[in-house]
Amino acid sequence: MRSSPFHISSQVRSKLTTILLITVAWSFVSLILFLQGYSALLQFNCGLGGYSPYDFLIGALITSLTAGLIGGLLMVFVWDKWLRSMPYNRALLSIFGTYTIAYFVVDAVAGLYARVTTPELAIPYIEHLLEWQNVASYLVWAVIVMSTFVALLVRDKYGPGVFRSFLMGKYFHPRREERTIMFLDLRASTAIAEFLGEEKYFRFVRDVFRIATPSMLRHGAEIYQYVGDEVVLTWPGDAGLRDHRCIACFFGVEEALQEASKYFRAEYDVTPEFKAGLHHGSVMVGEVGVVKREIAYSGDVMNTTARIQAKCNALGVNLLLSGVVHDRLPVNGVDRQPRQLGAVRLRGKQEQVPLYTV
Repeated sequence: MRSSPFHISSQVRSKLTTILLITVAWSFVSLILFLQGYSALLQFNCGLGGYSPYDFLIGALITSLTAGLIGGLLMVFVWDKWLRSMPYNRALLSIFGTYTIAYFVVDAVAGLYARVTTPELAIPYIEHLLEWQNVASYLVWAVIVMSTFVALLVRDKYGPGVFRSFLMGKYFHPRREERTIMFLDLRASTAIAEFLGEEKYFRFVRDVFRIATPSMLRHGAEIYQYVGDEVVLTWPGDAGLRDHRCIACFFGVEEALQEASKYFRAEYDVTPEFKAGLHHGSVMVGEVGVVKREIAYSGDVMNTTARIQAKCNALGVNLLLSGVVHDRLPVNGVDRQPRQLGAVRLRGKQEQVPLYTV
């Protein structure tokens, strides 16, 4: 598939959306805090110290927009990397330190605005920093920053699309959906684990998924679950079939791992390779668990996909897709066309299943 030069990948779109959401949310919180403070002043018949309500509101919006933009950029491009590359305690301390610096930068911008609009009411900056209102504001925004982080961590736990569905209660009651399912499994995992040892193998698998995940997200896949060295991906409806996105996802993962092969050989003396099975059909989706809740998929489609993937070794290919997937794929506009391998009997199936590879 040849994309437009103006096409924005889903990964970049997700980052831009996160920055926008943080900016809008923090601006909204700032507006609420302003209205709350202003109503308290009116209730106790206190003035604004010479400031007009309009100046106060504009100052609050400028401060929150600046804070939201800086915070969003830091979260997406700096803090997120720290959380993924450091232990949580070190990452949170580093984040809190940069938050403190960012807070005083934003506070200085707000102070500059106040000096420009009402220079006669400006007070020395050091005196302003020690005011209890400023200390309280620093602590309130610290809570807001950490709350935003918790929300983003929870979103990462479930995955962007899944978290939204979970939050809206979409799967509180089980429902049937059409889904494209991919089981993506690391080749020769047992041999690699024996060669590397348990601890180093764990780091190896973590690096493999770290490098492979951007391609999964770029092709619109929802990460259902990791099972050891296997990952299960899904696409709702026909989303994974359009433009052969599910197939492009697999080759995107392969390409990403090939580009990182020098790193893997230097670090682990092993080059990772995946095998995958693709199937499409109706599955039941719903929330399960009490202490640890998650969204679970069940049905014959899940079992069939796993068994299709298990045939990769016997058939000597890295990617297998069912006849159902093949028949629903668009014929034109793609560079790779599937070829038939014949009908195969899968474990637990009475009828043979036609399989294809690319």
